[in-house]
Amino acid sequence: MITEKKLHTSLRSFQFQKERIKKRASAYKAADLSCIRAIAQAALNVELFTIPLYMCSMYSIQGMHQITSKDSNFYEGRYWPGAAPVANPDDSDYNARAFNLIFSVFIEEMLHLQLAANMSAMLSFTPNFTSPALQSDHYGWTCYQGTQIPHILDFKDCNGAYSKLSVQLAAMNREQIELFLAIEETETEAAKHIDPKYLPGGAEAKYFEEAPFDWWQPAYSEKDLPLFGSIGHMYLCYWSYLEITYDDGSSLLGILMNEKKQAQQRDQFNRETDNHPKKEYPGIDAQLEELSDIRYQFKNMINAITDQGEGNGVVQSINDRWQIFAPYDAVSKRFQPDSEALKKDYPGYNSAGKQTAISGQAYARSKARAIDHYEVFAQVRELLEKPGYQTWDQWHKENENNLNAWTAAMLNPSGKRSPYDIPTAQQVADALNNLKNSNAAETYETLSLAAVGTLKGITTQLNEYWKIKGNTTEFPNPAMFGSGDRVAICWAITGKVPQLSLNMKPLANDHLYHACQGMNLMGPHNPEAAADVGIFHSCKGSNGCKTQGGCGFVQSTKGGGSCSQSTPANNTDSSTTLMSAPANNKCGGLGGCAVPISASQLYPEPSAGDRQIMQVYNYGPEPQFSSAPIGEIHYKTGDPVYEIAWKAYAKVMEQRGTPVSNTRPNDSDIRLAMPPST
Repeated sequence: MITEKKLHTSLRSFQFQKERIKKRASAYKAADLSCIRAIAQAALNVELFTIPLYMCSMYSIQGMHQITSKDSNFYEGRYWPGAAPVANPDDSDYNARAFNLIFSVFIEEMLHLQLAANMSAMLSFTPNFTSPALQSDHYGWTCYQGTQIPHILDFKDCNGAYSKLSVQLAAMNREQIELFLAIEETETEAAKHIDPKYLPGGAEAKYFEEAPFDWWQPAYSEKDLPLFGSIGHMYLCYWSYLEITYDDGSSLLGILMNEKKQAQQRDQFNRETDNHPKKEYPGIDAQLEELSDIRYQFKNMINAITDQGEGNGVVQSINDRWQIFAPYDAVSKRFQPDSEALKKDYPGYNSAGKQTAISGQAYARSKARAIDHYEVFAQVRELLEKPGYQTWDQWHKENENNLNAWTAAMLNPSGKRSPYDIPTAQQVADALNNLKNSNAAETYETLSLAAVGTLKGITTQLNEYWKIKGNTTEFPNPAMFGSGDRVAICWAITGKVPQLSLNMKPLANDHLYHACQGMNLMGPHNPEAAADVGIFHSCKGSNGCKTQGGCGFVQSTKGGGSCSQSTPANNTDSSTTLMSAPANNKCGGLGGCAVPISASQLYPEPSAGDRQIMQVYNYGPEPQFSSAPIGEIHYKTGDPVYEIAWKAYAKVMEQRGTPVSNTRPNDSDIRLAMPPST
């Protein structure tokens, strides 16, 4: 009989015992299946937990960035608030150097998240990117309020300086870097800081329990897991379950491999396409092959994750314990990104659209590729003490009595006049100052919810992306980078970290939401009405319904394609293909990206096969809001997206017999402040 879960020390086994794993009583099967599922989800949770955490601190670093793309001079000479990776920064540019270092870790955490999700999928589990261990039912991030690294460590159980650490979203300061170092530390380092009474053999032992857990019950979930003490020990426990064999001759891994797959594996980093020609990590097998030795492949994935900085020495322990693979080898180069591949996959361009020797992203990741995450953060800690290093909260403190802290010169230092119909640098500076000084509390909430919304778009789309029959086959790559823009603009305008714990307001099924300022298709016309914060997103895949498509790259009314190439590859009759108008799309997943529409957003060169003609739809009454085509509108490269959206809206209102002005309203401050998509 499997005992009920109890925390009493006598019922826990802290010493590794191979005999508990081999020829295990078959009565444990249901519980073991439940527990390895929980550990698989916990591994994903831990990787996902670090991404908003590191991102929020990274974008607290004061800096500006340009919007660039190939052969485009739309924004030549212009800058927007928020730092970005920089190629070859000056030695004395401590802000840029710190940002580059953290950016390298931020991207590798995405790789780790992918690997953890693929491991889960191969074991017939469905990865959940919106786990209640991290988020509320309405997508508020609850995991950054307290003292616990999910599944790993509670700082209240520590001694010394660690006992004063808290898990919170904050600027990239000395306190925050100590938190990051604690997250990335090895098992040996973690044990030094935990109160001995909580360690194996202590009076209240609760960390580093060895798997399998005999007290586990089939109905438990990841919230019932013990605290592992370190990321490395979590993977050791994961491995112990993979080694289980039962007294009836079966094995836990064998049972799992015979289960019907609910999710598929994905590989964003080693894909080879026209826009991403090289494998970024050629030494990492990012996907598991069912016909191969699964345990060997799992070891390689765990090795890749831990070698880059999370639980150093885990694979050595696995090899020592089970003596089933070749001795552990020094493999750091194998798990480094390939510098030449990064140059090809992420080319850089200046604001005139001309290619540069190397992009900021490729440079930052190549520069830090040989050091693990703990070492990266140790270097950042040194930079934080350098004179001139500054975060946005410090910048705002310096300018707290300056109502016009933002100036045109900061946004357009060369004074170059744009030939395109975009707001002037002075208009953008005025908007930034207005948002800072007027209705500050409302501005902060709106910008915080914009960040929560774009993260919701990422996690909910990833849920579908990994499913075998999910609603999307597209990785939300634009949203990943768009989320940085949302976090950065909140820091830059308010001097505060976005409040990611805010809940998203549930959207009603019987309401037609509008994605663009003043384009409400329900109720009285109001040219000043802002888009509902509940539909702020930055990727077409996170656009959930009709009329919620924003701006940027146009999408075919037939669907398919990606944010950078709209026309489906199998579309053989491009001469009849029409594009989906912004804020007028007939269903979810169409209409482009980035809500709210930046006042500076312009239409780029069309993709091959795209006609620069948009289909406009009218919508019937609730709750179906059936779409009916009512005409077409034309657009050209360099047209302001909001102007085209307004033309589509005016056409709908004319069809309804309530025509509106053909002149678009003045741009709102929030749209003036938001940077355009690329």
